[in-house]
Amino acid sequence: MKTVLFAHNKAAVEKFFTGCPAKEAAIIQVTYDRESSEALVWFGKKGIKTTIVRGNEYISGYEKEYADFIGNLNKAHSSSRWWWALNLTNKNPITTYLCNRVYYCLLISELVHTLTTDLLVVIDDDADVFHELSRNFREQTDVRLVNTIRRMDLRNRLKKMFPVAVIWQALVMVFHKCAALIMLGQGPKANSATIVVASLLYSPSFRNGTYEDIYFGPFLKHLKDRNVSFINFVWIFDSYSRMCAMIKHHGAGYNIFPKERFIAFSRIVLASVAAIRYFFVPYRAGSVHQFRGIDVSCLVSRYVRQEFTSSRFFTNLVVYYAMEGLCKRQSVKMLYYPFENRSFEKMIILATRGISPKTRIIGYQHASISLRHTNFILAEGEAVLTPLPDRIMTMGEITRDIMRVVGRFPEHLLSTGCAFRQSFYSERPKARRGQLTNLFVALATGIDEYVKVFRFLDDAFSEKSGYAIWIRPHPVFSLDEAIRIAGGVSFRFHKADRESLDECYRWADMVLYVHSTLSIEAIRRGIPAVNLGIDDILNPDPMFNFDAFKWRVDRHEDLIPTIRGIAAMDKPEFEARQRKGVEFAKRYIAQPSAECVERFLNA
Repeated sequence: MKTVLFAHNKAAVEKFFTGCPAKEAAIIQVTYDRESSEALVWFGKKGIKTTIVRGNEYISGYEKEYADFIGNLNKAHSSSRWWWALNLTNKNPITTYLCNRVYYCLLISELVHTLTTDLLVVIDDDADVFHELSRNFREQTDVRLVNTIRRMDLRNRLKKMFPVAVIWQALVMVFHKCAALIMLGQGPKANSATIVVASLLYSPSFRNGTYEDIYFGPFLKHLKDRNVSFINFVWIFDSYSRMCAMIKHHGAGYNIFPKERFIAFSRIVLASVAAIRYFFVPYRAGSVHQFRGIDVSCLVSRYVRQEFTSSRFFTNLVVYYAMEGLCKRQSVKMLYYPFENRSFEKMIILATRGISPKTRIIGYQHASISLRHTNFILAEGEAVLTPLPDRIMTMGEITRDIMRVVGRFPEHLLSTGCAFRQSFYSERPKARRGQLTNLFVALATGIDEYVKVFRFLDDAFSEKSGYAIWIRPHPVFSLDEAIRIAGGVSFRFHKADRESLDECYRWADMVLYVHSTLSIEAIRRGIPAVNLGIDDILNPDPMFNFDAFKWRVDRHEDLIPTIRGIAAMDKPEFEARQRKGVEFAKRYIAQPSAECVERFLNA
């Protein structure tokens, strides 16, 4: 009989093994935190032979299948305006956990029938997958599922019983509305024809006492210099009162107004009532949902329920009513916004077209795209029913082609623009040194990526010398915490968080990465890049469609041979590959020009 144990910490694992003298186990690690790390260490101390499962050896082609699965749900419910307010609809695995949960259901179901070991241990802090598989395996007598994951705490239980998150967020919204009125005045002149540029506002938007929109900086400056009437419609992701003060003192000439300035108090009440109503009577996404023969209906229902118990649904409604208020107040000729095909964007589109159907809506695709970005993959026929802009300006040719070929976006919607957010390198490509010994590791998103990369590098370099390693963390995530979760590392490295990016590139002979856009900037400078295959659910490589000057390594034992192979490459071949890399990067991240900015204005 196969046993599948769901556990999160050492105590649960230890208690299970007290009555189960197993000597071997396969392990799937879903959660990356200190408790899960302690559980893994316990196996080693007890001498139990363990095999860490690499899911991509068993599950392939998941990106498109998941995008189609949610796309078909979207098509079935497209007539409901508030369906699009659910984050589920955007398919983005970074902002919604359903993608991961469905994947682990498929993986465990596959392993139950293919693994030779009788024990599979799933290290997770959430029991949703256990509950779904219990329904699917209830008639199978040769599979035993054991759950030791503790139930939710009192705080989360209260959130599921009462709409406290919605009520709290509604009160916060009222406070923000009052703060915007008091600190920023009455707003722009009513009924004036204008361009609206919707964006996000953070502290980094204000540098050295000047304002620069993090998505549309050069474009807004162009509008300002030409005295074009525009409103910078923003939602604030920072201290609200401090950002309002920054707008007042440093935003002169940019007409910056937070979304709360345009939503009426009555609409905040209306959004609250709608969110509370769905809290008690949730939207039903259908009864049965099959994915590769596995019934995942409960996972879908649980996720939809979770949207209503959080403040996410309410927040998206607020965006809708704020945009509605803006369109009622102003004559909006054109609307620009950063395009990621997310739910709040659809609220902007639906509100605008409901009040101002003649407004031309332009989405700006502004960042690299990988296969992990399933929000950029449409199901067959989904584009016709999905609220999409009139035109999508991409940051370059490469992302336009990805959206057209992989994402199935209609060609008439796509137009090549330029990259307003990225820096640009105009010098000659870097010459290769004799030995490639300076390795620059660019980390991007998620503590799980950090832990996997540390384990990968530790296995690759634990007994090797002669390589200098710089690791640059993302400022949001703690490198030290990742090392603790990984169980420590034995290889030596330098934490490159004080050096500028330019200094890192000048030092580096090679860039190692999983997801970071810094890899594209590296090959633009003539630095070879190696993608580390750390067994992600979805392929996060932004250069998944390019291999002339980028290499992929899926196993740690292949990393050093790959580095040596690149170093040993003859000069003509290396330089030919280097030229292809530079050209690819230029097509991926198109440099802004006066002509490009004009294309944006006339899109």
